Amino acid sequence: MRAARGRQWICGRVAVTTGVAAARGFLETFHGLFRDQVGIGVAGGLDAENVRELAPLLRDWPDLSLDAEGRLREADDTLGAKARIFALNAFDVIPSDL
Repeated sequence: MRAARGRQWICGRVAVTTGVAAARGFLETFHGLFRDQVGIGVAGGLDAENVRELAPLLRDWPDLSLDAEGRLREADDTLGAKARIFALNAFDVIPSDL
């Protein structure tokens, strides 16, 4: 993804479990308000499986930041296999022209 040097970042807690439509509404609102002045991130409920649902959002907002941690932790509170699978799946949905 392109670096966003000098930008302020807003991370909206839009749970993916509420759906991509809700996340899209958040992104459209904030993009409309701030355009390229801020970077926008989505957090809340991301895991190795549902990250694939964000493909349409990543095509429309290639600088979108994804914040995932809670559902990626193993039983011993480490980031291991779940985090690796998340990363692989996330890279699969990032548009190839970035």
